[in-house]
Amino acid sequence: MIDLYSEKPLTSKLDVWALGIMLYKLCFYTLPFGESSLAIQSGNVTFPTSSPYSEELHNLIRYILTVEPDSRPDIFQVSHLAHTLAKRKCPVQNLHVCPDAHCPHSVTLILIFYVCTERSCPYV
Repeated sequence: MIDLYSEKPLTSKLDVWALGIMLYKLCFYTLPFGESSLAIQSGNVTFPTSSPYSEELHNLIRYILTVEPDSRPDIFQVSHLAHTLAKRKCPVQNLHVCPDAHCPHSVTLILIFYVCTERSCPYV
């Protein structure tokens, strides 16, 4: 598929973007860009000043929400970083960072686990 506006192919990096939106929403109960299309296009992600989460998690979300798809991590890279943040060993090889790193079967579950370990979890 191709994005008709930018004429760029739509890849699995679009799914990674959606994961970033979901992770931000799980953490802060709002969308990362509000309703501003300009904020989306510029990649201007801001975090609440009272955020209970680590700067490392903020950086992971920023990285996942990188505007340019070629600069955005793939799911293997996100998985590796999420497991690193959660101090867990990844069971699947990380194909695009280094040959001995590993990633999860479900990055969503490990990200939810990490969110739930940083504050009281509404999902369990």
